[in-house]
Parts: sequence; C-alpha cells; structure tokens
Amino acid sequence: MIDDIVAEFGGEDTFGKRHADGGRDTLAERAALGNAMPPYYWLVRLSAGVFGPSEWALRLPSVAFGSLVPVAVYILGRALTGSTWGGRLAGLLAALDGLCGAYAAEARPYSLVQFFGAVQLLAFWALLSGASWRWRLT
Repeated sequence: MIDDIVAEFGGEDTFGKRHADGGRDTLAERAALGNAMPPYYWLVRLSAGVFGPSEWALRLPSVAFGSLVPVAVYILGRALTGSTWGGRLAGLLAALDGLCGAYAAEARPYSLVQFFGAVQLLAFWALLSGASWRWRLT
C-alpha cells in the first residue's frame, strides 16, 4: 500500500515508506537496522492507517512535532533566561530557522529529535534549578 507512493517522494526516505507498512512484529528490528527510531515509524504507521497511504499522511508526524519545536524552545528559553522576552526570542529564532522548517517538512524523524531534545534540556534545567519531584524519575 505505501510502496505505491514511494516514487512520489523522489527517493526521500524510502526507508520510512517501506517500513511503515510492514508487520508490527518486525518494525523495531528493521528500524534498528536503518539506525532509526521505531516510535517515529509507529506514528507514521498510525497516521497512514487513520488517513490512508498518502504523502501528507506520512509527513504528518514530522509536521506536528516540527510545529511544536518553537513552543518547546520558547518554554526552554523562558526557563533559562527567566524572562518572557527571552523565551519569545528563542521561540522566534527556532520558528525562523530554515533547518527546523525543512526537517518538519520531511518524512523523517528529525523534528521528533529536535522536539524531544528541547524537552530533555528543559527537564535537565529544571532538575538543576531544584524543581519539584515531578521532574525526577525515581
């Protein structure tokens, strides 16, 4: 089903298209062989299952997380600077960054890496600054 639209991508991340349609039992092994993140391809499979095997459905997880990157960077910037304006500037710079937008448009897991990287830095900063127990995994 997804193999039908691989040609539409012009060779861009055919790994994702080939493996998002495969069996659930072997997706993690196949993703590990390609040095990829299985949860991303589970999201791609879910999106293709809900919206059908179209190009935009395969790009939807990247677009969704890519649009959350500036929000996460805003929260991180606000936490680091202690200023709303510092957070706004950081979020604006992330939103205007060409690579952030390009990664959000690709059917690849890079926007998820950016988003969870910002969330991880926020959690690390919260732990360093003496945040409450909810940030700790005990």
